[in-house]
Amino acid sequence: MATPTRLNIPGCKPSLVGYLKALGLLKSISLQFDEDVTGFYQGEEFFIETSLEKEELIACFAKHYRPLLILSPFTNDRNSMLFEELKKSQNPRLSNLQAAYESYESFKDNLINLNSPFPSTKWLQDVEKQLKTLSPEHITSYRALAMGFCELGEVLKDSTDSQLDINYQSALARLKIEENYLAAISLLIDFHSTSPRKEAEKLFFESIFLECKITTESVHPYKTCKFDNWEDLEVNFKGNPWDYILVLNGYISLCKDYPLLSKIPLPFCLKAIGYNWNMAVGNHLRKTSKRELWLPLWNRPLRYQEITKVLLKFAISLTESSIYSGLDLAFEGAIWGINPFLANFLRVGLSFDAITSILPEVTNLGYIKLKEAEFPENINPIRVWVSSLQDYLDESPKSYQQKQALNDLEASLFAYLVGLEKSFIPTLINLGVFHEKSSLLPKTKRPKPLVLPHQILEMASENTTEFRIALAIASLDFSQPVRSCFEPVFQTDDGNWLWSNSSSVLSGALIDKLCQLLEVKLNYAKIHNFKNLPLTSYHPARQSDVELYLAGKTDDRYLEALLKGLLLINYPRPTEKTTLKPNDSDLLGFYLLLRCAFLSSHDYETLMKLIRRLRFSSLTESLAITKELAKVSDYPSSPKFLPSLNLNQRILSSIIIHSI
Repeated sequence: MATPTRLNIPGCKPSLVGYLKALGLLKSISLQFDEDVTGFYQGEEFFIETSLEKEELIACFAKHYRPLLILSPFTNDRNSMLFEELKKSQNPRLSNLQAAYESYESFKDNLINLNSPFPSTKWLQDVEKQLKTLSPEHITSYRALAMGFCELGEVLKDSTDSQLDINYQSALARLKIEENYLAAISLLIDFHSTSPRKEAEKLFFESIFLECKITTESVHPYKTCKFDNWEDLEVNFKGNPWDYILVLNGYISLCKDYPLLSKIPLPFCLKAIGYNWNMAVGNHLRKTSKRELWLPLWNRPLRYQEITKVLLKFAISLTESSIYSGLDLAFEGAIWGINPFLANFLRVGLSFDAITSILPEVTNLGYIKLKEAEFPENINPIRVWVSSLQDYLDESPKSYQQKQALNDLEASLFAYLVGLEKSFIPTLINLGVFHEKSSLLPKTKRPKPLVLPHQILEMASENTTEFRIALAIASLDFSQPVRSCFEPVFQTDDGNWLWSNSSSVLSGALIDKLCQLLEVKLNYAKIHNFKNLPLTSYHPARQSDVELYLAGKTDDRYLEALLKGLLLINYPRPTEKTTLKPNDSDLLGFYLLLRCAFLSSHDYETLMKLIRRLRFSSLTESLAITKELAKVSDYPSSPKFLPSLNLNQRILSSIIIHSI
């Protein structure tokens, strides 16, 4: 057997048009010229392997291509000039098309009328009844177009406030799918002669062997594609007719066997995620789109029939696995891994906020490669919690801040899962921010408190002063978790977390919150009669970190953002560590002296008095009380640094930071 020729097909590079055109091309070649032709994606290139040479392939389509039947349920009148010309044609390349339309004419009077509201489940059920009357040659395109556009209409209603959906069915009739199909054919095949049209070869070469020219607007680094130039162009067709013919056949190939009334309306049509929409400058998708197409870029040579079976099976499996969004699919790949054969995707955004366009505007959002995460067991609790948010989303309208927090969370989580963001820290921060925003809702309307395993730190860590300080605070004191002070939550005896009515630490700047936290800890220890104040962390910071904090050289906003995320982690019980004695009267020495006093004394009344002195009095007076509580006599009677109100607050708040 001769080795097949491998041809690079630039016209089918990954884009929505290119992808559908690739399916249409393989379908046409396999049915008419080479049944063993195969195709596959390799990176950003599409290849076919065929027994035909490049020149032979061009000649086959230009001189011998026989158009397949396209039958649309939205065509009301087939008595236009194009249909009349087709009936009179003597060109044998059109004989199958003529026979199919003539056959349909004999069936159409027996079809039930599609009078149910469109789009609707009832309308699709009526289509199913029609299919029982039609012959097999009519069913494929009729069913695919009915299902595809009906479900597209459902998405339209869900995605935009535009009134376009009210007259969507009549708008689809004006799209003139069949008429434009015949118009495209008429530019390639002469209806009145058997001679090939001279321009057919040139147009095929441009469609297949040059990069797609459908794109009309470039937005770096993505491209926006509008299909409006295929609208109302009967006879005077402006686009490349091969593009229209192959794309339409590719779309039918993708939809022809897909289940009607599936939970995912169209193959691979998933709920959108916010990631990368804002990069499409000047594109309104980020405001209105609620759908994305995740088109699998299969990377092994397959025949047309094999491809359609694989794509159908994979599309159905998404519904069976309860994968309804791009984020769900990213979770699935990160936790369980995915077959490398179908691990690469072209992500395409759909926008339905077009007042005059029937078809959506699409934007390429780049390529996604799914693979199992390094720590899948740490990600699963987040997936379970995110999945439970659907009830939260279905409740009463959320504030802008809550919606934005959720969008930011989804975007950062998605970026991490698919490897576009190496660090988990942005996701951890957004988890904390969203959790804080959701705690403002009535208790019955909040999502269940999220609890992250301690092992999450395997992938959520960074070598910064702010991170180490935030981690030291978050992992402080097992007897009264810091989370229960900062959030309206409490931990039950069996370790579960539930919402409460309020938190102990009220709003304010980070320094003020940490001062409040110290008082809360002190009162808790007093009520429970602790022998000393438990201020030990499972993950202590470094003394050098505390020095920077005391000197005001830390980014307190970032520290607080990190703290919100780190509070969601369940920490083990800290082990007791020896209290460090001060060796100087500088800022760090005073901090160590204060820590010594608060850890060694159980005179809670005096400790509370010391807190008040640190807040409102001189450091000299506070120093005297501290030395007495810590039982340190050789410490200087006055500090080396100049006090100030802000510094006093920072010193007081630093007591909560365990360092080594």
